[in-house]
Amino acid sequence: MSSLHFFLLPGELFSLLAEVAAKRPLVPLLERYPGEGRVRQWHVAEVGEELERLYAAAASGALYLSLGATPRHPEDLRFTDDAESQLLELTGGRQRGERLEQGTLRVFAKKSAARPLFTAIRRKIGAVAGRGGCFARLADGREVPYPDVYCSPAARQLTLCLASNAPGSVLFGWRDPDSA
Repeated sequence: MSSLHFFLLPGELFSLLAEVAAKRPLVPLLERYPGEGRVRQWHVAEVGEELERLYAAAASGALYLSLGATPRHPEDLRFTDDAESQLLELTGGRQRGERLEQGTLRVFAKKSAARPLFTAIRRKIGAVAGRGGCFARLADGREVPYPDVYCSPAARQLTLCLASNAPGSVLFGWRDPDSA
């Protein structure tokens, strides 16, 4: 399965999704976990500022991008099984103050009709974000390169981490790959 990892400000990410949605079918579906002992719930949304706000508020859930399939009801437990070939899954990418968590976009199924959508989003990300200079800072001070991670210039000004709400999360940095 295809996936890509990135650091983009939420505004950059959702602006990019709006550009892609203007040219091809894209139905955003928010996955939410409403509370202890409850099953996940689906919320069909529209691309725009409201989607960005809702995604930021649903801290534990993912955002699925569908080619058109939608759940039959809010607690449709079979939805991802039934519609897997039409889905991309977006996780992370949330910002908490000066901390920005890594985002991941992945094709949900091996045989996927959503690959062209994935490619379109990957191209948009590549147009606004550099690749090749990201590295993880380990607790012992070593730096491990992550050359396939995209990082926008604006995101490089923040604290880059795996999880924005976890104080001990792995931190990332960026060095211009051409200046090494």
